[in-house]
Parts: sequence; structure tokens; C-alpha cells
Amino acid sequence: MKLSIAMPSHNVGSRINANILNACVLGSDDVEIIIRDNSGNEEKRKFLSGIKEKNCRIISVDECPGAENIRELMDETAGEFVFTVCDDDYVNGYALPSLLDEIDKIKGDTAYVGTSGIFVIDEDRKTEFFRFNCFDTPDALGRFKAYLGGCPSIFQYSPIRRTVSKSVLGFCSTLPVYLSYHDWLLNCLHLMHGKFSYVDRYIYHYYNSNWTGGEQNLISDARYFKLAGIDTSGVRIQWLIAAFEGAQTFMSKYSGVDMPREQRQSLAVFCLSHWYQMLFHTYMRQAPDAKYDAETLKIAQKWMASSEINLSNLLADICEFYALTAPEKAQHYYDFWK
Repeated sequence: MKLSIAMPSHNVGSRINANILNACVLGSDDVEIIIRDNSGNEEKRKFLSGIKEKNCRIISVDECPGAENIRELMDETAGEFVFTVCDDDYVNGYALPSLLDEIDKIKGDTAYVGTSGIFVIDEDRKTEFFRFNCFDTPDALGRFKAYLGGCPSIFQYSPIRRTVSKSVLGFCSTLPVYLSYHDWLLNCLHLMHGKFSYVDRYIYHYYNSNWTGGEQNLISDARYFKLAGIDTSGVRIQWLIAAFEGAQTFMSKYSGVDMPREQRQSLAVFCLSHWYQMLFHTYMRQAPDAKYDAETLKIAQKWMASSEINLSNLLADICEFYALTAPEKAQHYYDFWK
């Protein structure tokens, strides 16, 4: 099997059903479709049970965490490459022949992790097109710079080698606190593994209603802290947390790539600097229901005034904040990242 199209599904409604049906009809001798629904919704389960398409498999399970759903779904795939898609997004089936031809071209070259193409990004009042055609450089640092220099954080919705996807998702599923920025970390991990080729075709339609900037981004970021059981005042220092985790991940924590220490260090320093600079643009954000704004503002100002980033001290400050609402989680976080 060349390609698995894998859709973890939790949402419900007619539009979601339409996107599921669109994915289900894309199966062929070269493409398997696997839907794993963890919504627990009986009406949706009844709808899914009526879909009978060749090379399409639908799995309905009880409600479970999203990370568990995607991890279990990945274990079901058999394709050499996996194209993960969201149930509120649309896959352009007309581009599949081009993607399969590209997979044939790159599958024997392990320097290539996957392939991508043109994305349509829809917000409430505008539509944008983005070409992911800048990840073909052999240098991992160059790929990081291209991605963090202006790309949206969505190219994980591309055909990627199954071994790489499983390694990256496996690591991300172990993170003790999962926040909204982790899609950036996940995509950097993909780029750490290798290059992406490019197909000049529209392949994916992404619905971006939750990330339209300003107030909506604040609401979405705060929701991740709530889901993690952490006070929403953490939105002030979200990118400081990202800077710490990025540095630790690429320096030593992620073992899925065999890379010389000096190359790892260059990736770690770049990500530390990039996300640390984001702190200066976002530290004044305040969630309406935050309880510990004074504490996070103090942490932000301390590190913005620092001339040197000591990761051990930064870890201590992050854990001290987490302990305000979740002492056990703070200890778990410390044990994971120390």
C-alpha cells in the first residue's frame, strides 16, 4: 500500500459528515482510507455504519483523548506514507494521482520525509493560498528557518513516511502538558527528519476559524491551558514555555533522529531564540478568567530582562507556575524535561 489517508474524527454535524464521505470515496488499490471516530455520538455512529466503500475502513470507539485516538489510528495504517487529515477539512481527491506519482519518485530516497503542495486556508471572511515549496534544502537548519520564517503550522496535513509520523506522534503523545503551539514543534520534528518535496497541486482545504488572530487566538490558546488543567494566565508565557521545550527537544530529548551534537545544538539555539522573541509580542495577553496574571507577568518580565537563558532556571520557573494549579502535573513536567 502506497498511501494511507487517516482521519481521526471527533466533531459531529452535517459538514463533518460531508468531509468524511469525501475522504471515504478516495480509496483505491494504492490508497487506503481509515476513519477512527471517538465522538461517542450514537447518531454519527449510525451514519458511519452505513458507509460501504472499497478500501475504506471505519472504526468507532468510545470517547478518548485526542492523542490516544491519533496514536491508535496510526497503528492501523499500512501505507508507506500517511496523509493525516482533519474531519473539518477537505482533501482534494483530484490531486491524488499527482501525489502518488511523487511518492513513487521519493520513496527510495530516505533524505525525503514526505511531499506537500498547495493549501487553501479559509477563515470567516477571507481565503488564502499557501505553497509549501520551501523544504527541499538538505540542511535541517535551513528547513527550520524556512518554516518558522513565515509558514502556517499546517503542513503536517501532507503525505509523510509512516515511520516518521509514528516516531514524531509517539514523542508528542508523551509530552506532560499539551499546548496549542505543539503543532509547531511537531512540524519542526518532521523537518528534523528530512526534506519535503513539492507537488504543484491544490491538495488540502484547511478551515482556520479558530486561529484568525487577536482575540480569537487568545481564546484558543487559553482553551489548551484549561484542557491541560493549568490556569489560563499561562497565555502570557506560552512562547517562553515553547522556547524551553524546543531547545530541550532538539538538543537531546527527541531521539528519533541520529544527528551530530553540533547540528542538534544549532537547531536548539535557533528555536530557543525564535520562540523567545515571540514572548515580547505576546506577554501582555490576559485571559479573562486568569487567576495568576501577576505571577506570569513577573516570570515574563524576569526573562525578558535576562541577558542569558539558563534552561534549568527556566524549567524551575515554569514548574513553579504549573504548581499553582496542578502540583502533580508540575512534578511530572519537571521529571520529563529535567
